Amino acid sequence: MKRTALVALAVAAALPVLAKERPSDFTVTPTAPGAVKVCSWNMEWFPSGRPEPKPAKEEAERIDSAARFLKWQNADIVLLQEMRDAATCSNLVANAALAGFRVNVCSQFRRSTPWTDANQQDAVISRFPTVDAGFMEWNRRKPPASPPRGLTWVVLDVNGELWAFVVVHLKSNRLNAWTDEEKKTEAIVNRMKREESALQLVAWAKENLEGKTYAGRTIKNVFIGGDFNTDPAQKAYKKEKTIPTVTAAGYADTFANVPEAKRQSMPESRHYSAARFDYIFHKGAAELSTPEVAPKQYTSDHCMVSVQVKGDAPPTCPNCGGIMDFRTNPKGGQTLWVCAKWPACRGIRQTDK
Repeated sequence: MKRTALVALAVAAALPVLAKERPSDFTVTPTAPGAVKVCSWNMEWFPSGRPEPKPAKEEAERIDSAARFLKWQNADIVLLQEMRDAATCSNLVANAALAGFRVNVCSQFRRSTPWTDANQQDAVISRFPTVDAGFMEWNRRKPPASPPRGLTWVVLDVNGELWAFVVVHLKSNRLNAWTDEEKKTEAIVNRMKREESALQLVAWAKENLEGKTYAGRTIKNVFIGGDFNTDPAQKAYKKEKTIPTVTAAGYADTFANVPEAKRQSMPESRHYSAARFDYIFHKGAAELSTPEVAPKQYTSDHCMVSVQVKGDAPPTCPNCGGIMDFRTNPKGGQTLWVCAKWPACRGIRQTDK
């Protein structure tokens, strides 16, 4: 009887954790054969959930939970915001749930003001090898529109093609002022900072990524993703130029055809009404499908957003004639084409690199 009671207690204790990672009312859309799932997720002061660190055991639990959530979501490339540092990114990909992942890049933004914490870095983790990467802080010589942080970028070798990714986390829209007049002024300044960031973002991407070649290979697709902290569908942001600046530069909003109620990535809270602050934009020839907002996971106040992407047609399997996936051996680092049905079909093709 005692043993039964102990087992029941153990199961009961495990249920909330499972529910946090796999809500029973949400089904993840399977990734289509030959497609890659690109995700963007603001992790909210990860791994502590606040500016100050938490006990090591609690932070380790949050890292483990986030890793298992990403595995459940079938993520392939993840644009991360609000990461503490590169070591945190390494701890995340070291989790067994993310076997085959690597840290492609993590920013090292400095404090923009003495009272602003610098522990909000942007990063990219993925299953694919890095070709080039870096980060750039915004030009802050135009007060009051001197935006914090900057952009983080990486060029990946994705299934034999070069894809570029830019991650941003634009100025918060949270108001800290006390009086209505002060709040109005603060909102205007915050908007100006986001708009200035957007102008610098598209100019930088055009000059440094679009059409750039590496060893004779040209970047075929450019993605811009992250937390833009603005929602044109809401009255407070209708006149803001941040998102229009990005789309006017030729970047398609991957969620443009999704009903507004189904693309809200910021659930209602004491600070915000439900809104869409998280975006993935794209410019290039790839085929995009299945834009999706994941359920809220307890480690963050944001929902992860994702889209499935297909580049040029991959080679066919020499054994079964099916689609092949481009993979990297996590032990040796070799790249090769593997049948998408693996291990049921063990067809392999060597790459030309």
